[in-house]
Amino acid sequence: MAYGVLDSLPPPPPPSYKLFITHAWDHQEYDALVELIRPDTNFRWENLSVPKEAPIPMLIGLPKSIRKLVHELDDRIRHAYCVVIITGMYVAHRQWIQAPDLFRWYQMLLNGGTLNGCRYLSAQSVATMRQVFTPDVKPSGWLEGTGYGLTFEVVDKPEGTLLLHSPGTFGHGCALGTEGWMDPKNDLV
Repeated sequence: MAYGVLDSLPPPPPPSYKLFITHAWDHQEYDALVELIRPDTNFRWENLSVPKEAPIPMLIGLPKSIRKLVHELDDRIRHAYCVVIITGMYVAHRQWIQAPDLFRWYQMLLNGGTLNGCRYLSAQSVATMRQVFTPDVKPSGWLEGTGYGLTFEVVDKPEGTLLLHSPGTFGHGCALGTEGWMDPKNDLV
């Protein structure tokens, strides 16, 4: 076998991803997540999150200050390939995560990764999110009759609180009252 110049070149570096990770300064989850993914040499990433050293100034309750916060967060998120919302952060970020935004996100997931003719996630990614990875663990989900997918709880056997949900419905509940469920069988968010 003959070797050419290309055979002696090192392999290309892995792609670099731009991530935005939600956080509040008094929560340790952000630092733990950053430290979890930082040492992985096969996953190159740029952190678009607001740095602790340069927080966005905001005077709570002032509309102009809230608009500035939303504008600056939107500008950071707009350039991200992935937004990671740490569980329980909805309350800390309720100024920029609104019900209509969550609805559009859920509708995109229900549509298999597309919304208004644009593809945001591959169909395979959405299918992986909806696949139960804990079928033999009982109880496996937070709620009876569910199992854990990659990102969501997935209804396996509708019972209890989820009695009226169809099998295959996927979603989440939060300790602070946020709930979101997508039902592919009935095409409902």
